[in-house]
Amino acid sequence: MKKITFILIGLNTIMLSAHLSRMELNILALLAIIIPLVLFYKNTISIQIVQTYLVLAGVEWIRTMFSYTMQRIELNEPWLRLAIILGLIVISTFASVYLLTFKKVTKDYNIISN
Repeated sequence: MKKITFILIGLNTIMLSAHLSRMELNILALLAIIIPLVLFYKNTISIQIVQTYLVLAGVEWIRTMFSYTMQRIELNEPWLRLAIILGLIVISTFASVYLLTFKKVTKDYNIISN
């Protein structure tokens, strides 16, 4: 479970940094690559930072999906495949956030329970 979670976070990071780089936001693309590296610090705040990062990434993917889909619809171009692919990226990004809540994944991170 832990390996799957970190692989999924890595893939989402690569996709987001490529997306940001394509938009010529290279500093943000570099930041998107660096943020998940805080998971090497085994504490609660590192999990929260990465979860926040992934939620923001998911929101960006939703915005991108609607923006690109609307552009394609206005130009009478095929849009369904684009919407499906970006929808799957959104699902995988939010799945990463959800997987970071499991104790099997976070048992090494000294999570403080309420």
